[in-house]
Amino acid sequence: MQQNLALHHAYNEFQMIIPNLYLGGQISAMNVTKLQEQNIKRVLKVNGIESAFPFKNYGIELRVLDMDDMPDFDMIPFIDTATDYIYEAISNNQGCLVVCTAGISRSASIVISYLIKYKKMNYDQAFELTKKARVFVKPNPGFERQLKAYSVKMNCELCQLSKKTLWLDQYTQKTLGKKNFQVLICDQCDGPMIVYTAGHKQELAIEELMEAQAICQQVGLDFYGLDQWYIDHKQRTIDNHFHWHIRSTNDPMAKSTLLNQPKRDFSISKLETKDVDLDQIQLKSNELILEQIGGRVKEFTVLEDNKNFIVSWDDVSFDATFEIVSLLRLKKQNLYSFKQIVSQQGKIIFISFLRILQNEEESPKL
Repeated sequence: MQQNLALHHAYNEFQMIIPNLYLGGQISAMNVTKLQEQNIKRVLKVNGIESAFPFKNYGIELRVLDMDDMPDFDMIPFIDTATDYIYEAISNNQGCLVVCTAGISRSASIVISYLIKYKKMNYDQAFELTKKARVFVKPNPGFERQLKAYSVKMNCELCQLSKKTLWLDQYTQKTLGKKNFQVLICDQCDGPMIVYTAGHKQELAIEELMEAQAICQQVGLDFYGLDQWYIDHKQRTIDNHFHWHIRSTNDPMAKSTLLNQPKRDFSISKLETKDVDLDQIQLKSNELILEQIGGRVKEFTVLEDNKNFIVSWDDVSFDATFEIVSLLRLKKQNLYSFKQIVSQQGKIIFISFLRILQNEEESPKL
């Protein structure tokens, strides 16, 4: 009984999350004595309901934001307005109380977003701190999902790089209304790099890889000259964004890196005949391999060719163009490793992994 009374009392009061930041339900904002004791000069009400309570008479400013406590409600547009309002009060050593109807979901989500933005916490840290202070805290599933995504964005190294390095906008443009890539100067090596900025992922679709390769070719030519550059594929300092470095072949890192990575590594072909079969696709793949290796045509031994079919060959349409992408993954002396992707209308049919040994004797056979 006493425990229930204590919970009821706590529910109707507001709690301090960090110094000068408080969270509660709307009824708690009417406790003028406690507001004054805690030097609270701002009340942020995020349920959209105007209050008849005379806050101004007590030297307290009221701000109302209209947020719905629904999982499909987009709270992201409200975060900057709300958190900046809180930050202004705290910066002036004044208290700010954030409330909604119950102090459970909407107001708690705004407090959590403040901790993510201004205290550099991740979602779990911000949630646990808020929950520890006010046990009733429970953002609805939609708010939780949005806050987790917001946390990833706010703690993203790319966002930090954008504030302290040069961005080279002339190399990238919007594709179908959105911008997929950004070229910038790496803050660690001072060389150019390309970063996927349309989302947080490190595995790209074929079309995105082709776009990245084309951008890298222009950057490499401008920075280093014809055939004086290569792409360093190692994902180094940005954990959740696909990125490549474009490096000079005279770079101190090049000697070790180029042993494990070819300079020319990407080739594509289209097979437009309706009478194609698997053997013809394999022949076309061989042509791409020869093109990528370059030089005189010599005899090759296929050491390994593993095909992973995503779609059954019997279900493939023969009325559309086949697209074959070949990526040279490794060159070490006369040993080559390839990844080849066969797709049709953007749908991957199969992926092959090949290891090929280049023999010494000259022969047009593959």
